[in-house]
Amino acid sequence: MSLETVYYISQIIAVLAVLASLIFVGIQIRQNTGQAKRNEEAIKAAAAEAAFRSFLDWYYNQTPETAAITTKATTDFDNFNAEERYLFFANWMPFLINLQEAYMKRVEGALVEDRWKFWDQLAITIALSPALVKVWETRRFTFSERFQTYMDEKIKNEKAVPVSVASWVAPSKTEGADWSETSSDKKPDA
Repeated sequence: MSLETVYYISQIIAVLAVLASLIFVGIQIRQNTGQAKRNEEAIKAAAAEAAFRSFLDWYYNQTPETAAITTKATTDFDNFNAEERYLFFANWMPFLINLQEAYMKRVEGALVEDRWKFWDQLAITIALSPALVKVWETRRFTFSERFQTYMDEKIKNEKAVPVSVASWVAPSKTEGADWSETSSDKKPDA
């Protein structure tokens, strides 16, 4: 075997080694891309779960007093004294903060559209009640500009929420009632 033949054989082996390396790198990139997509989906699921958990924490920490103040706000907010206004604002600001967090997760792509629907419907059902609109109008400056735009558009474009819907979301304990009953005599229209 001549030196020239050995040279050509070594070149062929080198080319085959480079091709094998490129194929291996391609397979690794494909696997890493798949893993990155799975990680991204897991992050989105965790973000959605965290947003929903914060809402549930707020919702399940409602007391008969906060339910009563919410119910009263649906019909008599303008006649609230300073203490009642404070209690109402203190109870509902965390809800608006949770809604903003969900909105920002959606904007950032960490909350998928199907999960965002839950929050968007809450914005329509709860946040657009007349008393909550008053909270929003006096506290909107504390929220991000993007969220302010979102809420202002909701308030402008959505029809007013019936009082029965706004009071339906907050259960209250009354004489002879159980926790599954609502603070309103009427259920919301479907």
